[in-house]
Amino acid sequence: MESTLAVSLGEQEHLKEFFDSMRAAGKKGQAEDIENLLSCIESMQGDLTDALDEVKYLREQIKTMQDKTMQAKLQKAQEEMQEYIHMARKEMGKVKQEVSEQIRNAVYTCKKKGIQALGSMLDAAHIYEGLSRVELHLNKSVAAIEQRIEKADRIADELHGIKGHMKNIGNVAVGKPAGELAERDSSQGMMSKIEKSMEFCKRLIAGMSQKMLRAKAHILHFRRAAESKGEEKVASVQEIMKELREASAMSFTVQPRVLEQR
Repeated sequence: MESTLAVSLGEQEHLKEFFDSMRAAGKKGQAEDIENLLSCIESMQGDLTDALDEVKYLREQIKTMQDKTMQAKLQKAQEEMQEYIHMARKEMGKVKQEVSEQIRNAVYTCKKKGIQALGSMLDAAHIYEGLSRVELHLNKSVAAIEQRIEKADRIADELHGIKGHMKNIGNVAVGKPAGELAERDSSQGMMSKIEKSMEFCKRLIAGMSQKMLRAKAHILHFRRAAESKGEEKVASVQEIMKELREASAMSFTVQPRVLEQR
């Protein structure tokens, strides 16, 4: 199964057969939903791979630090970031495999029961649940990286303070007056590279929210189209995306109120 999934989903034979059959059955819109869903999944997998590559680069930068205590602290933060991103990519892989397997089974069943049932053979609800799990991991990853950025910022301040104090000790030793500690220039030095690398990972993963929204909207559109009767109007993908945004905004508004009542 792993060797099959290594091939781009759009190039797998059973997927081509599925899309051709869907269009032949007059379900062009639903075929496009699944194609767009797969495109979103593969794009998000690429983003997560890029994030992991950046975290590996971050590890190499941390290795060059001379202060071993600070190095150990940052190394732990880097390892925690890597674990969160890895878990998100693993969950994304499960969704990708689930979609591929469902389509394979649908094509097989279609050959036995006929093309009419093809559009209702995919368990859209299960795929949607899988996407929601991935979304939860992405949100946790962003929150975790934000915490590690704050930790890196504190470490940078510590390093800056230590260097300033060491300089003053040197000045006093040669009879010069101790000077005031200058403010840290956050755009310079090794810690600047490390913090920028962490920020890049955060922006990359946070930026996946729009792709996730579109993926969820397409699978909902697919399900609604499969459940609708001929004359029943189905909301467009853009309209469903708007619904999902509003539902998400509502959950953020309601949750604090519930907590206040406790």
